[in-house]
Amino acid sequence: MDEYKDLMTLLAMTVLVDSKVAECEVDIFSKAVSRIKISHLELPLPSERAALAWFKEKHIYLRSIANKPRADFDVWLDILLKRIEKQAEAGAIVHVMEMIAIADDEKCEQETQFIEQLKA
Repeated sequence: MDEYKDLMTLLAMTVLVDSKVAECEVDIFSKAVSRIKISHLELPLPSERAALAWFKEKHIYLRSIANKPRADFDVWLDILLKRIEKQAEAGAIVHVMEMIAIADDEKCEQETQFIEQLKA
């Protein structure tokens, strides 16, 4: 599952970036992780259960990253995105992030800004 760590981190951050965790967003996260394919690898996808367990294990650490000062967060995000751009189709990732962001029937400013950084 290490091969999926960066992608799962990015998608999990979409859940966490607005400082609240909605169960429906976590559900979309785990479903998406179990279905999205890393383009250059022929590996089995993590199950929804494994993705959920990973989220529960990492969410406190990821929340600490989300709460960093904006400049520090942006540096962290740039490094992560450089690794991910070689792994999966950007349009598919943004689509999943948008699905996560609207799962709770509201797309807040933090989620919008976070997703827009990927489009830039």
